[in-house]
Amino acid sequence: MSADREVTRIVRSWLEEGVTALPDRVLDNVLDQLPATPQRRAWWPAWRLPHMNTSIRIAMAAVAVVVLALIVINLAPKTVGVGGPPSTPLPTSTPAPTPSPIALYVNTTGTPASLNPGTYIGGDPFLLGVTFTVPAGWEGVVAGPNGIFLDQQHGSGILDFSLFQKVYANPCHYKGLLNPLPGPTVDNLATALAKLPGLTATAPTDVTVAGYQGKQLTLTAPASFAGCTLSPDRAFRIWELPLGATNDLTPGEVDKVWILDASGQRLVIDAPQTPGETAAEAAEVQGVLDSIRIAPPVPNPSAAPSASTTAAPTTP
Repeated sequence: MSADREVTRIVRSWLEEGVTALPDRVLDNVLDQLPATPQRRAWWPAWRLPHMNTSIRIAMAAVAVVVLALIVINLAPKTVGVGGPPSTPLPTSTPAPTPSPIALYVNTTGTPASLNPGTYIGGDPFLLGVTFTVPAGWEGVVAGPNGIFLDQQHGSGILDFSLFQKVYANPCHYKGLLNPLPGPTVDNLATALAKLPGLTATAPTDVTVAGYQGKQLTLTAPASFAGCTLSPDRAFRIWELPLGATNDLTPGEVDKVWILDASGQRLVIDAPQTPGETAAEAAEVQGVLDSIRIAPPVPNPSAAPSASTTAAPTTP
């Protein structure tokens, strides 16, 4: 039995009607336990009276017991009405705030910056607010109003976001751009890419990404470019962005392409896979794809793009 419970029992026995004397053992317990009770203030001396006679000890114990009884009564919870003490509301946990996405590094020359693991948003000057989460070992850049480029620093995984209209007529036998260029819709671009000669393309299928509908198809370059008459800079070229960046495939490369109608902008997401890409690298790319969120356009599409770096690399 604890000291507190023993003292409580002694106090209760003293207050019982008809009790006229306390045994010496009880008095000793009272005197032994009193200095240890938590109600004792720090400035009270820890006193004991070992040489008192029995009468004095009984009188002192009685006073002590009465004091203890008053303390216990004062410390007991007060009742309010019939229902008892008011209930104390349980503390409610406040959910941790969700960190805001970090602005992706902007450089219209296309030079990427190393990214810490975290969630980023590629916005202004890019014409859509594209949010995604990358693991360790990735780099990225907003390369102007029409391109966001992400890739693994020590792997072959790549993920790009682009807005374009210019498609090349024949990647294997260079003839310049398609004439006429594809129309403005998702179906126009998907059909044009699926019909390109010199590569293998799957039929466009319906798809929904981040709440936006569109088409998905896969473009596969031949295992060898022998016999091809490539572009003047020896590239197997598929499309070109408005500021000149191009999408060129290597032998045997597989380019998974998603074309979405995102709030009036025709957004193209592509994830090229080279023959040497490992399963772990492909899984990281898929993880970034699964994390994509797309906000409506925020900047003014008619604004002239900047020709210089607009922000320093940003890390969380």
